Amino acid sequence: MSTNLKVLIVEDRPDDAELTLRELAHSGFVVTPTVVESEADFRAQLSDDVNLIISDHQLPGFDALQALEILTGSGLDIPFIVVSGAISEELAVECMKRGASDYLIKDRLARLGSAVTRALELKAARVAIKMTDERERADHKEMQRLYQEIAIRTHEIQRREAQLRIITNAMPVLVGHLDLQERFLFANDACQSWFQMDKGQMIGRTLHDLVGDERYDAVKTYIAQVLSGKTATFERQVVQDGQRLSFGLTYIPETDDESKVIGFILVATNITKHKEAEEEFKLAKEAAEIANAAKTAFLANMSHEIRTPLGAVLGFSELLADQRLSSAERFSYVAAIKRNGDLLSNIINDILDLSKVEAGKLETERQDIPLADVLMDFTAILSLQAQEKGLRLTVSQDGSVPHHIRTDPLRLRQILINIVGNAIKFTQRGSVDVKIRSVLGTDGHAKISFAVKDTGLGVDPGKAAKLFEPFTQADASTKRKFGGTGLGLALSRRLANLLGGDVVLTASSLGVGSTFTITIDPGTMPTEFGENVAKGDKSPVRAAAMGNVRLDGVTILLVDDAPDNQLLVGRYLKGAGAHVETACNGEEAIRKARGKPYDVLLMDLQMPIMDGYEATAALRKSGYDKPIVALTAHVLQEEMQRCLKSGFDDHVGKPIDRSALLESIAYLCGRTERDIQA
Repeated sequence: MSTNLKVLIVEDRPDDAELTLRELAHSGFVVTPTVVESEADFRAQLSDDVNLIISDHQLPGFDALQALEILTGSGLDIPFIVVSGAISEELAVECMKRGASDYLIKDRLARLGSAVTRALELKAARVAIKMTDERERADHKEMQRLYQEIAIRTHEIQRREAQLRIITNAMPVLVGHLDLQERFLFANDACQSWFQMDKGQMIGRTLHDLVGDERYDAVKTYIAQVLSGKTATFERQVVQDGQRLSFGLTYIPETDDESKVIGFILVATNITKHKEAEEEFKLAKEAAEIANAAKTAFLANMSHEIRTPLGAVLGFSELLADQRLSSAERFSYVAAIKRNGDLLSNIINDILDLSKVEAGKLETERQDIPLADVLMDFTAILSLQAQEKGLRLTVSQDGSVPHHIRTDPLRLRQILINIVGNAIKFTQRGSVDVKIRSVLGTDGHAKISFAVKDTGLGVDPGKAAKLFEPFTQADASTKRKFGGTGLGLALSRRLANLLGGDVVLTASSLGVGSTFTITIDPGTMPTEFGENVAKGDKSPVRAAAMGNVRLDGVTILLVDDAPDNQLLVGRYLKGAGAHVETACNGEEAIRKARGKPYDVLLMDLQMPIMDGYEATAALRKSGYDKPIVALTAHVLQEEMQRCLKSGFDDHVGKPIDRSALLESIAYLCGRTERDIQA
């Protein structure tokens, strides 16, 4: 439109007046504006050459209703459009009643052009009607009624739009409405906040103006897609305040009644947390799959490791039934059964120990011990293995080390046997050297270090990081040359941690060898250093422990429901000189114990009819005060504590260690000192 309109703008805020003029220009109107801010200025500027009045509904000391009264009193016919920042149906209706042409919300100034057009057309119609007859005037009244009805309906639409604005403002997403020129006609609060705009500032501005060249280039293909009538959905990463965020965006085309695209709706959702959760889930799934694969490999390997010695035990046991065997053959078969039985016991103990360590259930018992005793223990066990392979096993010290340390001797021996045993297993020729020295730990405290150096295969650098993981081996292949459960290193490190130290791979080279270093906390012992602890002799107390324990004259009631266990344990006891009688369950044990004064009762825990716990409780309740020793395959610390609290005097684990059993009975009968087990 090129018509030059003289427009009277009643507005006290220059920014809003400027926004009104800009929207009129966008709508194609050429205007000559006059801006007034007070009632006096309004009266002064009111004349019949004014073509249009656009008035804010509320000014200081003056409002649109008063302006309408002044206009009505002047007798002038000038289209009057009320612009309000508030949504009020009552105010809109009152303005219409007083002669307003239209009522607009400031956030809807994009509709100002159509409102002006209607107002001018309405005035033109009024002027034409004045020049017609009564019938035409009647038609004019009807026309006016229709226009007022249209205005009221328009207001109803605006009210509904305001409701939609409330709804969209409550949504945690960015919502915008843009026209074909990509100018914003609407933006909810979240959208304005994202672009750091005050209310209404985004209206009329283009997407390119707001995002800049770089971001606009990244989305312009999607804009072309939506303006062609197709919904566009995509993801974008942006940096806001130094934080990288992920957004899911959807552009939805807006069409008219003829399906012609007239704009589009922008919806953007912050999906950063969703993407992070998705990534965490992916990593967790991968970790679970890796762990599952490792456990599957472990179980397959463990089945092999258990079945191999078990097969040997069963096979040699069957061979022993042959009456034609020579004494040498029989001795060889028995040794094989014993050797494989010990291997099975070690495998099971490793599994149980590792599970206890990981559950935080394994307790250490620190004692004051000669370091030389520990060294002689593990060298006595492993030197034969080294000799069988033609290897040289040496134990030496570097500098002064304490004669005595305070630690758990059982766990320290277990660590040394595991690490040195591994070195022997993976070394085909050459030597295994153990060097002991005093070192300063990373925590600033003194440590004892055992450096185990071999001339074996070495460790692949790519697999070194997984050596200390449970259920994992450097070689998980079923065809690998060397056996083992893959638990020794993991268990040894955890045990060393409990003893205040660690186990680490300090050096390795494929085909040359490896060095594993064990450290432990020696405890707060008196400063007593020596030069030859690695060559020390066994103490008299240890030597006594290695001797045979006799139980001559001791009467024992052995309570066990398994005939094989009765036979085995009975042979142990009778071989030491004891007199043994048996019972198959708790009830039979109570009856026999009350009828005969046995020196010791050996009580299995799990039996039919009445178990060992019930039988012991019943005997103690009746005043029975003879020693009762629990025999059980449950060897966890809590099970041992439960036995002692339930009335047992001691606990011997299965498989039965003959020496431990005989020493326990001898001690309870007052025949030996308890410190033989130190």
